[in-house]
Amino acid sequence: MAINETRVTLVGTVASEVALSTVGTGYPRAVFRMVSVERRYDRDLGRFVDGDRLFVSVTCWRGLAENVRASLGRGDPVLVTGKLRLHELRTDDVRRTHLSVEASAVGPNLLWCRAAPRRGESGEPGPDVGSEPVSGAAGRGISESAGAAPTLPDVLAPRTEEQSVSVAEEALPVPF
Repeated sequence: MAINETRVTLVGTVASEVALSTVGTGYPRAVFRMVSVERRYDRDLGRFVDGDRLFVSVTCWRGLAENVRASLGRGDPVLVTGKLRLHELRTDDVRRTHLSVEASAVGPNLLWCRAAPRRGESGEPGPDVGSEPVSGAAGRGISESAGAAPTLPDVLAPRTEEQSVSVAEEALPVPF
């Protein structure tokens, strides 16, 4: 950790598939996009509405990268903590900026799902936990909450189907 680096914790949803690759040094790297959508109560409408959206690229290295690839997929609720970075690209007279986080920890948001940790060597499957995955990918270890929905504070009221977040267009990879 460096002096005066900007450390953040973000709460949101995985907005793209997790891409795992090996860099020139031989270390694995996982990259995915996430979106954090502000929810606020609109008194005029009498319901919660979406506010600002923040899209961020997340980069994970080594064992964290392999575990994130094995554990998370598009649409999963996620918590990410790490070092915030601002990238600038200038072409002609256009200046573009892009936010990214170099993750030090990533995990499912247990307010919206259940997860069963599996300990072991990185990349090795752990013991069978007998849970149903959120997105249907077998063996990911994240399941929807069983039984009655949890009691949530008004600020965290879940979206209805017509209020759901569409991440298809904004989840495109950033060109730099």
